[in-house]
Amino acid sequence: MLGELGGSALSVNGRTLADALRASGVVVETPPDVQAALWEKLVFIASVSGVGAVARSTVGEVRNCPQAHQLLRQLIEEVVTVARARGVRLSDDVVARTVALVESMPESGRTSMQRDIADARPSELEQIIGAVIRLGDQRGIRTPAMEYIYASLLPQEMKARGVLQGLAGSC
Repeated sequence: MLGELGGSALSVNGRTLADALRASGVVVETPPDVQAALWEKLVFIASVSGVGAVARSTVGEVRNCPQAHQLLRQLIEEVVTVARARGVRLSDDVVARTVALVESMPESGRTSMQRDIADARPSELEQIIGAVIRLGDQRGIRTPAMEYIYASLLPQEMKARGVLQGLAGSC
């Protein structure tokens, strides 16, 4: 994905780079508002990764469990709230489109963060879930579902990174 942070059309340099990447076979998206596009990706990945990892469940299992599906929706809404509080212009139907995207995923779908946590490898917990929480905090936006996901997965993340070794009961 390539775009100008100010939301304007691609500069000459940006168009040149996009053309060069495409010429070499790279698929390049050039959305009119790159910040909105990036946040829409974060809305999706933070919610699906978070609920899948904490529930230790596939996308299909989350969809078929009303409580887990509700948690997914709450996570989506929290990320959207944080984005809008930061001035990102997300479309009015972003929640519905994100839910529809999740509904279209294969039953057996899992995210890379979910696989990493399940396999006791370091994951993107801090960069995805932690980032949403921090960015919300900067604007005074509470993200209780994200905070629950983060707190639930943090001990495993720290263990995977070797931080919990030898620490008795604290993280």
